[in-house]
Amino acid sequence: NLDANLMAHIDAHIADCEKSMEDDAQSIIINQRYDYISQVVSLAVNKKNKGRKMSASDRIDRIVTSRALALPIFAAVMTLVYYISITTVGSLVTDWTKDTLFGELISGNLRTWLGAMNVEPWLIGLVVDGIVAGVGSVISFVPQMLIL
Repeated sequence: NLDANLMAHIDAHIADCEKSMEDDAQSIIINQRYDYISQVVSLAVNKKNKGRKMSASDRIDRIVTSRALALPIFAAVMTLVYYISITTVGSLVTDWTKDTLFGELISGNLRTWLGAMNVEPWLIGLVVDGIVAGVGSVISFVPQMLIL
């Protein structure tokens, strides 16, 4: 839609640029874009000085994310978490939940309450020894899962 004289002037200018820069028009445009992007990035990004002292967080990151130590450190942390949740705190809370809470408190009180209401012994066994004991066995593992 441009005038023929204007198009000829533009084409002549493009040819002059290609001749003076010794490259084709598309490559010139691409190179100019990358040069502009490099200038913008250099203004926006501050690279750390190599002589500057590293912070404690940077030193820890360098050790924990190194190629040689990352997996052994991860394995040690996972082993520690597993050990704590299974053998120490998790075991104590799980045993208390299973034996004391569901074994003595809830089951004992429910057995006494159902016995006082003259419920059949087979139904007391079903509710207390079946349902409450089964649900208690499953719920007793929740503390270990929360610790993990």
